Amino acid sequence: MQSFSGDQSPDKDVEMDLKIYETGPLTNKVLRTILERLSCQYTELVMTASEALLSENPNQNAEDQHEIVQAYLKALYLPLPRHSLRLAAMVGLADCLQTRHEEVGDPKDLKESITYRKGALLLCNEDSPERATIMNELAIGLKKWFDEQGGIEHLEMAASYYRQAFRSSFPGVTILKRSDILDNLSRCLLRLHREKDLVEDLEEAIHSLRTAVSLLPAQDSQRPFLLHNLALCLSTLYFREEKIEHLNESIQCIGEATSLYHPEELRRVDATNNLSGFLVTRYCQKREIQDLEKAIQYRRGIINIHPVGHSDRADILLGLSMSLCAWHRECGGYEELEEAIQNFKEVLFSFSSSSPDRLLALKSLGECLIARFDLEAKVQDLEDAIRCYREALLLHPSGSPTYAPGLLNLSYSLLKKYKLQTSKTCDLDEAIQSVTEALSLCPLGHADRPDFLSHLANCLNERYKHCGDLQCLRDATQYSREALSLSPTGDPESLHILLDLSRCLESLYYHSGIIEDLKEAVEGIHKYINGTDSMHPNQCLALGLLASMYAKNTEVLKPFYNVTDVSSLFEKASNHPTASIRNRVAACKNWIDAVHGSSSLSAYQRFLDLADQYVLLTSSITSRHQLLRDVITHATALDAVAVAIECGEVKRAVELLEQGRTLLWSHLNRYQTPIHELHKVRPELAAEFTRLGQLLQNFATSKVLNDSPKLSAKEETSKYRKISENWQAVVEQIRQVDGFDTFLRPPQYSYLRLAARNGPVIIINVSAKRCDAIIVQLEGDPVSVSLPDTRVTDICDIADIFNRETRAANSNGLHILGVLRALWGDIVAPVVSKLQELNVTSGSRIWWCPTFFLSLLPIHAAGPHRGKKPNLCDIYISSYTPTLSALAELNQAGILVASGERQLDRDPRLLVVAQPNTPGQVHIPCIKEELSVIEKQVPDASILLSEKGTCGAVLRYLKTHDWVHFMCHGSKDLEEPFESCFRLHDNPLTLLDILRARRTDAQFAFLSACHSAGIDITAPDETIHLAAALHFTGFRSVIGTMYAMADIDGPIVAEVVYKHLFRRKEMGGAVDYRDSAEALHIAIKVLIEKGVPVERWINFVHFGA
Repeated sequence: MQSFSGDQSPDKDVEMDLKIYETGPLTNKVLRTILERLSCQYTELVMTASEALLSENPNQNAEDQHEIVQAYLKALYLPLPRHSLRLAAMVGLADCLQTRHEEVGDPKDLKESITYRKGALLLCNEDSPERATIMNELAIGLKKWFDEQGGIEHLEMAASYYRQAFRSSFPGVTILKRSDILDNLSRCLLRLHREKDLVEDLEEAIHSLRTAVSLLPAQDSQRPFLLHNLALCLSTLYFREEKIEHLNESIQCIGEATSLYHPEELRRVDATNNLSGFLVTRYCQKREIQDLEKAIQYRRGIINIHPVGHSDRADILLGLSMSLCAWHRECGGYEELEEAIQNFKEVLFSFSSSSPDRLLALKSLGECLIARFDLEAKVQDLEDAIRCYREALLLHPSGSPTYAPGLLNLSYSLLKKYKLQTSKTCDLDEAIQSVTEALSLCPLGHADRPDFLSHLANCLNERYKHCGDLQCLRDATQYSREALSLSPTGDPESLHILLDLSRCLESLYYHSGIIEDLKEAVEGIHKYINGTDSMHPNQCLALGLLASMYAKNTEVLKPFYNVTDVSSLFEKASNHPTASIRNRVAACKNWIDAVHGSSSLSAYQRFLDLADQYVLLTSSITSRHQLLRDVITHATALDAVAVAIECGEVKRAVELLEQGRTLLWSHLNRYQTPIHELHKVRPELAAEFTRLGQLLQNFATSKVLNDSPKLSAKEETSKYRKISENWQAVVEQIRQVDGFDTFLRPPQYSYLRLAARNGPVIIINVSAKRCDAIIVQLEGDPVSVSLPDTRVTDICDIADIFNRETRAANSNGLHILGVLRALWGDIVAPVVSKLQELNVTSGSRIWWCPTFFLSLLPIHAAGPHRGKKPNLCDIYISSYTPTLSALAELNQAGILVASGERQLDRDPRLLVVAQPNTPGQVHIPCIKEELSVIEKQVPDASILLSEKGTCGAVLRYLKTHDWVHFMCHGSKDLEEPFESCFRLHDNPLTLLDILRARRTDAQFAFLSACHSAGIDITAPDETIHLAAALHFTGFRSVIGTMYAMADIDGPIVAEVVYKHLFRRKEMGGAVDYRDSAEALHIAIKVLIEKGVPVERWINFVHFGA
């Protein structure tokens, strides 16, 4: 800094100082010198220099800040030439003090800042443009004082100054945006609302934000922030007053805010998460499923940008999982339930034991595990749920209001466990103990007390059923009455207690015989039905319970009620539009149990329709199989057939059976239904059906979603639902086209009989009601053959013996012969006798369509097996078909061959897959011999030997070859049948892999591998095995094995089969895959002539045309 001589004028000194200031950069020393040399007549320049120090040197130390404050004070206390300069000095000083407070934290600075702003406000004219800004800053300071020091009066004063600031602001004059003032006011009012709980403050905050939004142009960058804040305020008002219009506006505002935020802005993520939460809240009130679906979609979207380890991932994942739980409760989606369970498990790894969210996650995971247990009946899920509830109880703070509900959750789970294993009364005892303790924590007047009393009543009712203690039943009835009396009058949600009371009263009636108890039970259900909305999901339960009471007590209740509408009540329950499909299925089962004879056929038909819908809840064939195995029992379909036969409706029996079994294959077939005729009249509709069907086919044959990356699984669930809905819509459109009204509806007998074009099809129906054979012929009505000596228990025993013997290392041929003789005497002999009556000549082909555990048994080998008495294989050539529809479709293709529209190949393209030394597997010595006999008959076959036989290579070759022969190890997976496989050189070729390789023109497959036609014993009527998979993918004739085969039999059977198939080739004739059943029949004769033990030759079976 240069020194100045005494003759220099102050103006020149200042001018020189200002030049130094303008040229910068300035040091603190230079600025201090400027401040010291300025006199009172240059106060405006004092202000300029102070502001310069603030703006040009933002990283001041405490000494710098102190000097700035002192400079302002010096200017403030000088005789200022103009009023505006004093105002500026005061504002500047207040700014400096507030800045120093923010950095140092001395409350004295904040207090003085507020004082000087108040002083500045006194210097402002009413129309001064600075007035609004000063009041806004003063309000900010007062709110800050409240935040740090307390004193509600400061917060109220801040709100008052914000209001004045807005009234003093003028568009185009005030530097501060009017919308910013209103935003600040709303925040202040929202804090006041939290402190004082006055709804007026919240309403004013909302009004302020609405006004602020209206002041901004549509594209203003501040608009999404204000909309976001407005949405949060509206949601707070909704939770206070529960007026749906507030929630609707909140959703609208935050939806707009989300669309206006920049895609990469963090607040967009917050807004989307909030939007999801609001949608879930609205769903809980209005039960509109699209709200829940959108909430799940939004949270799935934002979870994708929060990888594992992100600090916010657990919170978002928890919200998503809660939504998935709700979806499952409403729609029963299996994948959503699985996804929620996996998410909750991940969340639990993120939350410590002290986190309140861990408690929520544990309770929710327990709920999901219980739901999965209800679906799959896996005890492990129930045990895991109980562990979750126990840990949750340990995390409840002492005296927590949620402790009692936690005890109730545990009690619910223990009661379920007891019902599963009624011998373990300790579970029931603990359930009663837990709910009793919960009840002790809920004094009279507690909102949850009715639920606790109701559950205690259910527990005591179960104890009564177990031990017959009438006092338990009386106590249960008393607790139900008390629960009902404590429930809010007119509350539809509490009316479920009426149903519990009615159940108790019904039991009491059966014990005491007092008619008033039964009448009160019926009246309770009537009251429930009349007191709840007809669309309430629990109407289904009430209607079903009332129908059951009418059915059980028809004569007693006839004088008082119209008990003739039992079927009508059950029908309403099973068709209820909002009830879960599980409850509708349960209503159907009760309907079936309650009615008899022809009137029950409607119940069976409705059950089969619902079972068909139930399967479609999940996208993959593996999860559908799980549902069929654990929820939808095929026994119901078999009982339906039995009832129809009893009623003389044999055609309908065939139709019911076709609809009720092999649901997995039936659904896959629908996606690939031929639509040649539709192409002629509506090509665009046909193309869309094909496109969507292929997508659904891909979903169905994908791996289990749990094995896929988690995020893609979540995306695929939503995608599957949309594609499935679109596909259903296209199907409905096709049905509107002339001539297509029955498109993809359950097939009628007029079509199913086409399965018998080349020979009769024999259905063997095994039901606890009765067992029958049905002979389906191309012409005439189907013929039923009663099998009075056949019982379900007998079939189970025979199947158990056969399964045990064929799995043993050294099977006992005598036991196997016993099985074959039992099949002959009780089942096959009566059928053969009827076939002969129907003039089905010896040597004809016949097809078997067995049900239940008969599917596991070698019906084709049945016979007396004594001396020269003919066995079945001496009379007819047997094949199997999983469904009549499948065989009818194959026969349609055969018609085209017979008419000349489709030509048979003289040289079919044969693919041979030979794996004598698969890594990790036992060597198969006879493969080379078997390969040699095939090459002799088919010298131009494509051969994938050893290391050439990889999964990828086999799948590629399958696309171009219409015949295939596998020589390798086969494996049947008892737990996951769709993982059954051929053991190839690199990886297993699974059943799912085969399904994905579907073709339309494949002809013949020979599976010289163990277990290639081994049935899944957990769902025998689904016919899940490798041979069936190849049959489904387009191979019209398939030879397979029921269990482990003897390697030495492979070359013998292969030589005979191929020699017979290619017998016409030398004479220039075509090779016909339809000769494969006869070829296998001849090969088996050869094995028998060679003295091969019975357990080896009966292993080979034929499927298809």
